[in-house]
Amino acid sequence: MRRWLPLLVLALVATAAVAQEHRVGVQVETIAGTNVYLSAGTDSGFMAGDTLIVFRDDRPVGRLIVVSATTTRSVVTFADAVFPLTRGDRLTVVAAAPPMAEPEAAPTDSLVMPERERVSIFDQSAAPFPSASSPDPVRLTGRLQFGTNTLWSSTSPFGGGDARTRTFATPFVGMRGRLTGLPGGLGVNVNGRLSYRYRSEGSFEEPTDLRLYQASVERDIGLVRVEAGRFYNEYDRYSGYLDGVSLHVGSQTAGAGITAGVQPERADGLFSTTLPKYTVFGHYRIEPDPLRVEVRAVAGQVLPQIDGLVSRTFFGLTHRTSGKGFSVSTDLLVDEDPATGDLAFSRLGVNGSVNLARGLRLRGRYQQRRPYILFESLQVLRDQSERIGAGISYRLPQRTFGGTVVRADIASASSGDLPASLTVSGGGTVPRLPIAEIGLNVNASVWTRGRRESVYASASLTRSFGRINGSLGYRYQQTPLLDTSLITHGIEGALQVPLRSGVALTMQGSAAFGETVSNARLYTGLWWRL
Repeated sequence: MRRWLPLLVLALVATAAVAQEHRVGVQVETIAGTNVYLSAGTDSGFMAGDTLIVFRDDRPVGRLIVVSATTTRSVVTFADAVFPLTRGDRLTVVAAAPPMAEPEAAPTDSLVMPERERVSIFDQSAAPFPSASSPDPVRLTGRLQFGTNTLWSSTSPFGGGDARTRTFATPFVGMRGRLTGLPGGLGVNVNGRLSYRYRSEGSFEEPTDLRLYQASVERDIGLVRVEAGRFYNEYDRYSGYLDGVSLHVGSQTAGAGITAGVQPERADGLFSTTLPKYTVFGHYRIEPDPLRVEVRAVAGQVLPQIDGLVSRTFFGLTHRTSGKGFSVSTDLLVDEDPATGDLAFSRLGVNGSVNLARGLRLRGRYQQRRPYILFESLQVLRDQSERIGAGISYRLPQRTFGGTVVRADIASASSGDLPASLTVSGGGTVPRLPIAEIGLNVNASVWTRGRRESVYASASLTRSFGRINGSLGYRYQQTPLLDTSLITHGIEGALQVPLRSGVALTMQGSAAFGETVSNARLYTGLWWRL
């Protein structure tokens, strides 16, 4: 432990920033027709039906609707007019309430997520923590969601044979809320989901599934914030949720703190005592005009209470520098190899973008990863993978089809002893065509590794009818198998309908057809803002 003391001290004095707005930094992982896949999910507080306000370089560019979300990934679609997005883009999003059916005065926290959750410390304004002694009345903010996800699937072997048809359905209810104004200045945060899983062939061993993502109590005493229960430390992007206690001293501009507790079970999220953990962290931000420099650091240990496993010690550092027309960010995670005891980079990433000329933007990224696996009796630092890519986009002048954007990307990836793969992609977005105020989005990509090749292409149209937003698209996909390729064609559509003030209905449907597989999916969700 002595050799890690300098890292712990460095973590306490490290720098970065978070403001009062709950913003989340995300990356565009994939674009598939009208669907966009983001690198943040329920762990960041996103749930199906959320409306996300999207910022690029501190400027709002449009809105997205969350169609579905896993713990670390979200599928979103455009809420209204299509705006340019490219795979690899780094954005900041703010969760807003579902669309309203009639105008109303927006509350002061209308762009604030109803509970503390996974938050990017970038793209935030400096602000101290709010006072815990305010005499505000007891207030519950957040949202309820009721919905169903249904999937019908039919598969058959190549060369003929009987098809196997199955149906899956998952009705669910979710709540994400924050209770404030309690005696003693306490605040309560809750984020959970209850679902029932059905399938036509047999049943799940545990069809009822309860997921409690967050349940914590917090209090601010001057510059000290204490939180206990199940929570996510917004200054530590490497640790996930923790059952324990967090202490933070400082403001949202600069501060340091410590967390201690146990990690929940990875499979079902239940309370467990097998993986005790503690971390120390620090953050700070400086803004020498016209630059903004932000850094945050964390160091910690996981102390497994399982025979045969050793302690995991890690140190992480995140940095971003941005200015007029450019940004550079780095992400570094150092782990102790459980097999050798040597220090190794388990994550190393660099992302940058720069405006070359008016409307012309160049992007580049490099990522190196060695995932650290600590699950049940398995503890290993896996083989290294690398990804390097670059892209360029050009936004046409506003007078030309209302700011149409064309883009192209190229990326190479390798992992272990496998040969490197190459991905070439491109696309274009027309926010509004000259006819019927329709938006157009087209994308295509080709992935190759050796003699294997995957092709994807999509086109979609979007249209707003007052406060109702709709989209309709087509996709083509060629997926390589062992000795052949599977070709599928698909259609997909989405619709969001405001029913009344604070209530909105979201529907999305898709269908895919191929030689050996066909499926159809329908999602419906009803949101009620508390």
